[in-house]
Amino acid sequence: MSLLAGDNFFTNVRANGADIRITRADGFTELPFELVNLNTVANTGEIHFKVTGNLSSSANTTFYIYYGNSAGVAYSETDLYGAQNVWTANYQAVYHFSSNPTTTFFDSTANNNDGSTVGGMTLANRVAGKVGDAFNFDGVNDYINFGNKVNITGNKLHLSAWTYPEDTRSYAMILNKENSYEIAFSSSRFQAAVETNASGSWAWGGNLIRNVNNWEFVNFTHDNTIWRFYLDNDRSENITPASNQTGNVRSVVSDLRIASRTGSAFFKGTIDEVRISSIDRSASWIRTEYNMQNSNSSFWSIGPFEARTGPQIISFIPADNGRALNVTNDLEIFFDTVPSLQNGNITIKNSLNDSVYLNLDTNANLLFNIIGNSLKISLPTPLFYNTNYYVEIDANAIKDFSGFTSNGVWNFNSGDMPYDINFFGKL
Repeated sequence: MSLLAGDNFFTNVRANGADIRITRADGFTELPFELVNLNTVANTGEIHFKVTGNLSSSANTTFYIYYGNSAGVAYSETDLYGAQNVWTANYQAVYHFSSNPTTTFFDSTANNNDGSTVGGMTLANRVAGKVGDAFNFDGVNDYINFGNKVNITGNKLHLSAWTYPEDTRSYAMILNKENSYEIAFSSSRFQAAVETNASGSWAWGGNLIRNVNNWEFVNFTHDNTIWRFYLDNDRSENITPASNQTGNVRSVVSDLRIASRTGSAFFKGTIDEVRISSIDRSASWIRTEYNMQNSNSSFWSIGPFEARTGPQIISFIPADNGRALNVTNDLEIFFDTVPSLQNGNITIKNSLNDSVYLNLDTNANLLFNIIGNSLKISLPTPLFYNTNYYVEIDANAIKDFSGFTSNGVWNFNSGDMPYDINFFGKL
C-alpha cells in the first residue's frame, strides 16, 4: 500500500493501524490481513491481505478498507483475520525485511522460521525496497542465518525474491539451504540447485540473463520432473533435470541463509520479499504477484473516500460459521450504534438448497426486539437440527444500513439433536 493520494486515510487511521479492517465488496465479509508497517507522518505503509478464490482478469474486483474507529483493537497475529492467516497456502516462510537488522528477523507465517543477521548489520542496512523495506548486503560478510529451518520434504518447491544486484561476481547467493535447495546469480545468469532423495549431489541449472543495478523479480519452481525459472514478467525457461534430480527434495540438517552460502558466495546488493513455498506456483500466480508488486498503481486503484453512515455490524449470535447451542435460541446482531427498524425483510434460508425457512417483515413483526445496540430475533418455530443456515437482510430493513443478500456474511449450523440415555437392569 503506497500513498493513498486524495483521500483521508492517513489523516484518520490510528497510528498503530489497530482500527483497520478489510472486507470483500459486500462490506461485511472480513479478510485476514498483515499490517507490516504504517507511517501516518510520511503517509506510507505496507499491508497484505488474503483473498480466497480467483481474481477476474477482465473485470475489477472490489475490496473495502475500514478505518477511523478510535476504539478499534488490533487483531493478534493468530486471530482468524490476523497476519498468520494471510500466509496459509503452502507458505513455509515469508520475509518482508521490515525488521530492525540488529534484532530478530521475523517470518510472517505461523511457522515462526525467524532468523538473525550476521556481519554487523545495522539499521543503516535497512533501505527502501521494491515492496516496503529491504536489506542491503555488503557482499563481504553480511547475511541472514535461520539455523536448521524450512525443510522441504515433498516433491514441490517455489522460491521467490526481489533482488537488486550490484555486481556480476561468480556466485551471489540469494537463498541457500546447503545440500537441499538454493537460488543464486552465477556471473550473469539466474540459476538454482536442488538435491533430491534420489540424487547424490547438487544439480545446477538456469540460463536466464539477469541485469545489474536494477530490480528484478526472481522465481524458481521444482515440481518433481520440471524446473521453471522466471525473471520479472517477460523471461522464463523450463529445464528437465537429470533423472536423479527428480522426486522429493532432500531434507537435511543445514542452516537456511539469505545472501550467503556457508561462509562464501556473498550477495552484494539489495534483497526484498523472500518467500518459500512447498508447492510449485503457476505461471499465472507468479505473473499476478509481479504485476501487483512491481507497479501497484497499474494493478489496483483507490476509490473515493466513502464516509460511514448508519450502524455497522460488530458481531452475531451465533457467530458467523458458528453453531447454535439450541434450535430454539434467539438470533442476535450486535451493532456499534442503536439500530432502527424500517420496512424490509430479514430472511433465514437453508444453505443446502436456498429454501426459505423464515421471512420476517421488520415493519410488522413482533419477533424483533432492540436491546441497546443489539437486534434480537425470536424464532417462532425451532430450526431443524444439524442444518446449515444463512441470513439475508434487505437494504430497507434497518435505517441507514445497506443490508446483505448473499450466503457469505452470516452462516451458522443449528446443532445436533439432544438425546437421553436410559439404563435398564443392574449396573
